[in-house]
Amino acid sequence: MGLREPDEIKMAWTEITRAQYRRDDLKYASDLRDAEWALIAPLMPERKRLERPRRTDLRRVMEAILYIVTTGCQ
Repeated sequence: MGLREPDEIKMAWTEITRAQYRRDDLKYASDLRDAEWALIAPLMPERKRLERPRRTDLRRVMEAILYIVTTGCQ
C-alpha cells in the first residue's frame, strides 16, 4: 500500500455532488431522506408478533439521535 501522488487525490465535494447532498429542503439537517431511511430501516428491530403496536416511529427516533449527535443537544 503506497502513498498516492497529489494528482491522484480526488475531491469529494464537486459542484455536482454538493447539490446532490444539500439538506436545505429539510426541516433539520439531521432529518433523513427516504433513500437514507431505506438503508437504515432494515437494521432496526422488528416488532415481535405478540408485542403491542409501537407508538413511536423508529424513523423519528433515529432522526432525534442524529440531531443530538450533530448539535450536541443544544
